[in-house]
Amino acid sequence: MSAVIKIHLKNAREALDRKDYITARDFSQQVLEIDPENYGALVFVGLCEQNLTRYVESEKAYLKAIQVNSTMPLAYQVFPT
Repeated sequence: MSAVIKIHLKNAREALDRKDYITARDFSQQVLEIDPENYGALVFVGLCEQNLTRYVESEKAYLKAIQVNSTMPLAYQVFPT
């Protein structure tokens, strides 16, 4: 994983902790521009979109995360049922 991706994911996590979902989504989207299949960024986008009540976009991000890595439990845990 590149240093840029690590920095963007760290910034996204910090924004999520502050409940700044737009900033967190922006940092996560920057990661996805570099690595479109980055599991963590996809889960972060899903979480941000969910909290911004953009449920269709949230579902798409979670489903893409599950498609990228179906063995990781996080996307399943946060995916609204």
